[in-house]
Amino acid sequence: MIGVMITGLTNNVQSQVIRGQLIGKSQDKYESLPGISVMIDTVYQISDIDGFFNFQIVKNYPKSLVISGYVHPKLMIYNLPVSYNTLDLGKIELIEHMIISPHQYDSIRSNVISSFKNIDILIVQQQKADSLLKPKYRPLNDWSSIVGYVVLDKIMANEMLNPLDEKAKIKIDYNVEKDLISLDYNKIKK
Repeated sequence: MIGVMITGLTNNVQSQVIRGQLIGKSQDKYESLPGISVMIDTVYQISDIDGFFNFQIVKNYPKSLVISGYVHPKLMIYNLPVSYNTLDLGKIELIEHMIISPHQYDSIRSNVISSFKNIDILIVQQQKADSLLKPKYRPLNDWSSIVGYVVLDKIMANEMLNPLDEKAKIKIDYNVEKDLISLDYNKIKK
């Protein structure tokens, strides 16, 4: 009797799989993106060396997933289907933020410092400039040296590959304040 009850309970538990591959454009070709965080509800994982992620979910169908990269704005895919065994999201292109050189950043910083007319002490001017620029620019480090700056309010493209049809491009909806690209699943499944 107990064996029949356990078997009945396990047959009613639905298991879903959500998977995909993360890619990014490097010069004129697309490459896989390893080490990118993918989160569904409160569970997250990191994409593998080939950019793949694979969630085994035993609960209600999630409504969205969020992808976060280091030089990429967050990407949220929402309106996921409410019935499936396996949901393959295809090859998901992550759009990069604009990146500038340390020389370009220094020029921007110098212009901000020179715009201060009432402050005579150089160190105070530098600190004020740094506090103004910090929310917009993030240093990009290679070990111990800065190789560039990520411009947090500018992205490199306003469209991306359709994950389910690599020959088609779709317009993206980028929210600068939230640093978030929102993508409706219903838009890509067509």
